[in-house]
Amino acid sequence: MIFRTAVSSFVLLFAFVSHLFAQQDLWATSEPVSKRRTGNGTAFIVQQAKTDRFWLFNDYGFLIIAEITPDGYKEISRAKVIEPSNNAFNRDVVWSMPAYANRRAYIRNDDEIICVDLAK
Repeated sequence: MIFRTAVSSFVLLFAFVSHLFAQQDLWATSEPVSKRRTGNGTAFIVQQAKTDRFWLFNDYGFLIIAEITPDGYKEISRAKVIEPSNNAFNRDVVWSMPAYANRRAYIRNDDEIICVDLAK
């Protein structure tokens, strides 16, 4: 199992495992509490302060806002913000971690750097 970006919140661990978004109880040694099929890909996950809100940026160029709680994953919003400009495993990808500051996300591919206003 390869964990790409993992975030710990409560006593749960949230991570992309291959093509699944997995939620694992850190005190248990059993299988993940829940799994959600996501397709192939990678996502960079950042928690918004100490809330249930998370920002995910996937390798297709989507910036996603999701609520992640012990009860599961709930997508709030999704926007395509940049086009993939690289190729890996026969598919187009964006493989760069966004930088977040002052209610903005700074996102790049191999051709451009953009600033996304998160206050809107």
